Amino acid sequence: MEKDDQNNEDNEDTRNYYQVNLNYGDHFVHIPVFSYTGPRYKMYDNVELENMTIQDLKVCVSDVIGEYDSLYYITKDGIKLVNNDSIGELVDRSKLSENVATLYVYHVTPPNVDSDNE
Repeated sequence: MEKDDQNNEDNEDTRNYYQVNLNYGDHFVHIPVFSYTGPRYKMYDNVELENMTIQDLKVCVSDVIGEYDSLYYITKDGIKLVNNDSIGELVDRSKLSENVATLYVYHVTPPNVDSDNE
């Protein structure tokens, strides 16, 4: 085995995989307590969350999330948008819960674009 092959195998062995629990289909409410209204969720296993951009993550969950939808996670201070700057914090929080990332989809109705009338 060549040295480069050994390094690649070592890198694969040290990867951290995460389970992403994605809550979708409904919305956030703030009264009487802060919560997400929907009981629907989908689990994604073996996600390399540490090495992803927000676009990679959206591709991973594209069977549930639309082009205009946003992903959020809950912190002690409320909800936080998942973006390239916050993925590191999401990973850190997920490590505290056995590598499980719980996310929530904010669904946006796409704007009506009628290109035939232009």
